[in-house]
Amino acid sequence: FCALIHDAQHLGVTNRHLETKNHLLCQMYDRGSCQEHRSLHVGLSTFAEEFPELSGEVLSCCPSFVRLVKSAVLATDISSPNVQRLCRGKFDRVVARMEA
Repeated sequence: FCALIHDAQHLGVTNRHLETKNHLLCQMYDRGSCQEHRSLHVGLSTFAEEFPELSGEVLSCCPSFVRLVKSAVLATDISSPNVQRLCRGKFDRVVARMEA
């Protein structure tokens, strides 16, 4: 699912470029990673609207689905040092647990 939605409505330019132009997406999603946040919104909204029974079942069986999708899609913002630092921290914690 994440692979399908991670670039939904991507504009073909970097988030940094959109920030310098004060693009509407940067104003709508002011937490950074504006295109990734837009892709999340489009993908999850489409899933819920077009497949209400399936999305309802997925959400009831896997309450962490949205959180996991969000983490995976935001991780695709490879130009953001903050996002990459957070991803590296998550990776390191998982590896540390596996080695313990």
